[in-house]
Amino acid sequence: MMMRRIALATLSMLAVPVLYAHQTLKTLTLSPDFSEVAGTPRMATDTTQRQWAVAWLQYGSPVKIMGRIVKPDGSLKPPKLLASSVEEFEQNFDLAYGFVDRTYLLVFENAAGLQVQRLTKDLARKGKPILIEAGTEGVNPRMVYDPTGNRFLVIWIGNQDGSERNALRGAVLASTGVPTEPAHTLALAAKGRALAIPSVVRNEETNNFTVLVVEKTGTAGRFLGFTARPDGSLLRSTPIQFQGMTPGLSAIGASAYSESGFGFAAWLDRGKLKYRKVSPTGGLASGIKTVANAADSSSSEVSFVYDGSHDEFVGVWTKANGAYAAGLAEASGKVSDAPFQIAASALSQSLHPALSIDQTSGRLFAIWEDSQAASRSAIAAATKYRVRAALFAREAQGAVVDVSGEDNVFAPSTVNISPGDTVRWTMTGNNPHTVTSGTPSSSPGTLFDSGTLTKGQTFQFQFTTPGTYPYFCRIHGAMMSGTVVVGGGPSTKQVSIGDGSFAPASISVAAGSTVTWKMSSTMQHTVTSGSPSSSPGALFDSGTLKSGDVFSFRFTDAGTYTYYCRLHGDGMSGTVEVTSYDGGGDPY
Repeated sequence: MMMRRIALATLSMLAVPVLYAHQTLKTLTLSPDFSEVAGTPRMATDTTQRQWAVAWLQYGSPVKIMGRIVKPDGSLKPPKLLASSVEEFEQNFDLAYGFVDRTYLLVFENAAGLQVQRLTKDLARKGKPILIEAGTEGVNPRMVYDPTGNRFLVIWIGNQDGSERNALRGAVLASTGVPTEPAHTLALAAKGRALAIPSVVRNEETNNFTVLVVEKTGTAGRFLGFTARPDGSLLRSTPIQFQGMTPGLSAIGASAYSESGFGFAAWLDRGKLKYRKVSPTGGLASGIKTVANAADSSSSEVSFVYDGSHDEFVGVWTKANGAYAAGLAEASGKVSDAPFQIAASALSQSLHPALSIDQTSGRLFAIWEDSQAASRSAIAAATKYRVRAALFAREAQGAVVDVSGEDNVFAPSTVNISPGDTVRWTMTGNNPHTVTSGTPSSSPGTLFDSGTLTKGQTFQFQFTTPGTYPYFCRIHGAMMSGTVVVGGGPSTKQVSIGDGSFAPASISVAAGSTVTWKMSSTMQHTVTSGSPSSSPGALFDSGTLKSGDVFSFRFTDAGTYTYYCRLHGDGMSGTVEVTSYDGGGDPY
């Protein structure tokens, strides 16, 4: 992770927010229009080829699951048939990618029961479907890959003891799709209650899995979380309660984790996007928080990822006829990037979002489904559906450092920032003031001048060039002055080593800076300069690293330095761009 920038005050260190620019790079239509049953699209990420596989249910005769590959630049490969004669329930299949064997598994239902189909990296079917459990119906399976064991965990909702949808079921599959043991029940709903559609995600730091599900009565629900081990057993039998029994609560939640092992679980509650911080052991680490003005009554599903290049979590959801996103700060859990629209539909409703990230480029990839139904309750047999997607980017525009304009003093009087950061002055005193660059006797107001500001008013300026910038108040002269110091010299940056990728994959530092790579993966990796075919290890080589290990290297000369993992080759690589340091003196 990267170090957070801070503003130095006399007695304390204040965390500052970051400004972002948002850009939707490309919107895509992935499917033809279809009707009768929602496609409820799902996707899996191929981190080695940096591409996504998207699958959707397509009603017809027979009902089938279609899929296609989306490249990092948004180019599309032709759709392929993944499974035929499937059950026509919504949210009734899932897709996951195993990067050790470079194959996908598709879990779905047909007349025989819950099945799994193996697919090549290009989505060609490989062999025949394999039965996981016979006699199932509408079980809403979810699947996740475990790279440490090169296996998959499948979770679904089953029936037990004469009750419907009361059992949280699971099975572990080998990389070939063959179950390693019979399916088993992980947990049961309370008597007289049923379970809604689950979600499951892997915590790379602990190698455990978080399973989220709503337990429902006829009119209310409570949002629960279970922690499962890689073998499919529960870490503890009693679930964590994210939200207690609430009238009308019936949503599909999501969770994601950073390399620290901490994460967030999010869900939608009657038009409100809520979330809580989760500890590495799956316990609660915060109270319930809400993203203001984010969702509406039609919003029912959210998807979450961790953005390692910004040390933030990003969520995506749908609202009316649009797809939206927001960012949460990893440490504080505060909304660090306010809700913004990714794309809008030409139809009246957007549904069923999912989100992924290319950790190499930092680009985010969202999928969802458009419909012409006025609301979810109005969806009928003739309703039209269309699977959509968007590539979008969030570019940090620098930190925002706050300075208070008190009566005749700026506090703090000196701030230290980085190029691209913004200083924001807020008037808190009763007297009027100005924020004017320079000094009363040297170039006053040449760079910036706020004009007269009164209590509660603000002025901000972005500093892009290293240097020392004095400023003062025109009304009170030299007695009320301050200094902004914009750095540009050597620094320390951190790169996270995940399962199959470095995050961020490309960084830029000044000569004399140190880059530290930290292992957040449970697999083994190396940090090796060069490439497999060009001077491998000539400049540095970490040797084999395991979970929690750290490797550092100091770059003293300007240039472009490539590196890779010896164990995973060109598919896992990164770049360090080292610029000359012109700050004066010897930075070393």
